[in-house]
Amino acid sequence: MQIVERTIKDNKAHLIPIGDTHLGLKEFRDDKFLSYREWILKRENVVVYLLGDIFETPINRAITCDEPIAPNGMTVSETVAYAYELFAPIRDRIVAVVMGNHELRSARLSGGDALGTLVMKLGLEDVYDAEQVLVQLKVGKIKYSIV
Repeated sequence: MQIVERTIKDNKAHLIPIGDTHLGLKEFRDDKFLSYREWILKRENVVVYLLGDIFETPINRAITCDEPIAPNGMTVSETVAYAYELFAPIRDRIVAVVMGNHELRSARLSGGDALGTLVMKLGLEDVYDAEQVLVQLKVGKIKYSIV
C-alpha cells in the first residue's frame, strides 16, 4: 500500500474521484471528460483520485501476434497515448491511482498493464498501487485519511 501526504493551506478543497471511464469503449465521452478536466484546472484546491477502470483493455487470448483492437478502433498502445493526452494537464493534481477490476483482469491474463504504463508516462509511480493508496490530506488545520 502506498501512503501519500498532501497539504492544502486553504480551509477548502475538492477531492474528485475519477473512475470507470473505460477508455477504449466507443461510449467514452470525450466532451464530458474535457469538461470535468477544465473544471479541475480552473480551481486551485482540487486533488484527483483515479479509482480504476480507466481503461477497457480487450483480452483475446487467441491473438498473440498483434495487439487487440479496442471497440473504439484503437490499439491498447494508442489508447494509452490518448489517455496520456487527457490526463497530462492534471497530473500534478492526481494524488492516488489504483487498478480497477478490468485492468487487474487484463494484467493477469495478458501480462500487460495499460494503467501502469500510463502512470509511468505521467511520472506518478509514487502515488500508484494496484490495490490501495492511503491519502493523508491536510486541508487547513484538519487532516483527512482517504483510502
